[in-house]
Amino acid sequence: MCGDGLQSSLSLEAIEEIDFEVAKRDFKFFFEEILGFQLSHHHERWYNNLEQRKRYCVKAARDHGKSTLFLGYMLWKTAFNPKTKAVLISHSLHQSIHHMRTLNDLIDSVPFLAKMKKADSWSKTFFGFANGSNISAKSVGGAIRGIHPDLILCDDILWGTTDTELQRVASWFYEVLVPTLHHTSKLMIVGTPFTPTDLYTELESRDGYLVETYPAINTKGEALWPERWDLESLDARRADMPAVAFAREYLCEPMDDVSSLFPSTVMQTAKDSTLKLLERETGDPDDQYFVGWDPAISSDRSADYTVMVVLRRPSTNPELLELVHVVRRKNMDFRTQIMEIQRLNAKFNPDVIELEANNFQRVFATELRADTDLPIKTFISTRQRRESLLMGLVLRFENEQMRLPWGDDNSRTVVSELERELMMFGMSKKGRLDSIGRHDDFAIALALAHWATTEFRERVVDIDDMMAGMID
Repeated sequence: MCGDGLQSSLSLEAIEEIDFEVAKRDFKFFFEEILGFQLSHHHERWYNNLEQRKRYCVKAARDHGKSTLFLGYMLWKTAFNPKTKAVLISHSLHQSIHHMRTLNDLIDSVPFLAKMKKADSWSKTFFGFANGSNISAKSVGGAIRGIHPDLILCDDILWGTTDTELQRVASWFYEVLVPTLHHTSKLMIVGTPFTPTDLYTELESRDGYLVETYPAINTKGEALWPERWDLESLDARRADMPAVAFAREYLCEPMDDVSSLFPSTVMQTAKDSTLKLLERETGDPDDQYFVGWDPAISSDRSADYTVMVVLRRPSTNPELLELVHVVRRKNMDFRTQIMEIQRLNAKFNPDVIELEANNFQRVFATELRADTDLPIKTFISTRQRRESLLMGLVLRFENEQMRLPWGDDNSRTVVSELERELMMFGMSKKGRLDSIGRHDDFAIALALAHWATTEFRERVVDIDDMMAGMID
């Protein structure tokens, strides 16, 4: 019995030693088999870059394993490389201690790591290992002079959104943290961006730094980590929070009311609790209607929506525009869209239907002009014309001449989606007017409908001028 116990004990020790040796050489084995996490494709890329670069910054979506991977890497380096000095820094000491607690739990769960703890050198903010390595916890703004670590992990070191708050972090980073680094040291930075001009963005232009961005949804509409956050889950989360917050936390595209062309204050003013979406023309027969149409043809899951927007200009207040009807659907084929625009024409009798007509979209105008008398106008979009299109809409909102229906649940649901798209428009770092949202079709259709009102007015002015010339 005793012999069996000894053999069993030796077997466990042998297995533990094998695990130690394999984990020492193979980070994937350490991360997955020893710590029990999934090393997804983006985590593997982070690891490869950490091995190859001395200055590496990752901007990644919330809850996509960035802290877990980087903490795991730091633990791997200190546990298997004797006399490695590592420093963990967060925006607050409370957050740094929270990460240290996570590391301590991981260490205690692995027998060969637990045996490496030095009891007389182990506290909330300092871990000393039997191999001479250590990990210390610090916070932004704290004193770290005199420390010359081999490894520094900055995890979510930004806080606040004002220029003053963010500049404080940047000043501390350059004036206090960077001077502690030896040229052989490794600096790892990971977090979620706060503003378009924060420290993470600034590092992109600095020599020696590799800065990468990993949004939850890429430009092809694919989920970064579908095993944890698939597209349906992300869409549900998008609906749970303000558009600006979702763009920052999950798309890594920081935008705030100062940056947005359509800030929340302006959008709030436009909401009218007495107005509801309509199914057809109603009320004053002298009211005018205008349609904006942004077509799309694709069966791809990530494809754009086809959107048709109807605006009403009340005869009693011709400076005012009211959103009264919306069609917003995916997977509408050519013939279905033709039928839908004819249906809208019959219901609202619009003065102008403004169609974005780039590339294949011109076929819609060609067919409708040949077979119907619909008042189709085409908008050929260049970058300059697109900016004019959107800026016209911006002015309409700023002048409080746009009303959005907010009178029932359906109207509020539809307008909330529009609001999310509009708030994503701002000026890019290159000085261009761009959207950082996943879709902008609704916003563009609204802008086209607004453009239609100006084209109709120009035609009226032209006729009036012509008549005046004839009378003269």
